Amino acid sequence: MGILVLFKNLKTINGIYQNDYRKKIIHINENLDHYLKRQVCAHELGHAVLHKSINSFFWDKCTFMLTNKIEVEANLFAAELLIKDDDIISNYGHNLEYIAACCCVTENLVEYKLRLFHKNI
Repeated sequence: MGILVLFKNLKTINGIYQNDYRKKIIHINENLDHYLKRQVCAHELGHAVLHKSINSFFWDKCTFMLTNKIEVEANLFAAELLIKDDDIISNYGHNLEYIAACCCVTENLVEYKLRLFHKNI
């Protein structure tokens, strides 16, 4: 997709999607574990696909505009990308912690996937 992925020490920030002058970059905090890096990358990829020309970090930090809607959309994108429907079906009845561990994602992302899953059945 022509997106440059960089790993940097971002201190308290997990990741950033940047679209400057048609150059797309995903910055991921190098201090995260492998699985969280993967999840953050999927989330930032969601911004790249769904919000092509929006620099949400700029919006959030510099303009004080609400970015909650686009963050939710990016989380839904990441959940759909990283968690298969079969993972939900085969682990149905287990708690979030168990499903998250099986899928190598956070419980929060499993909650997003369950929203999508229940909406589609």
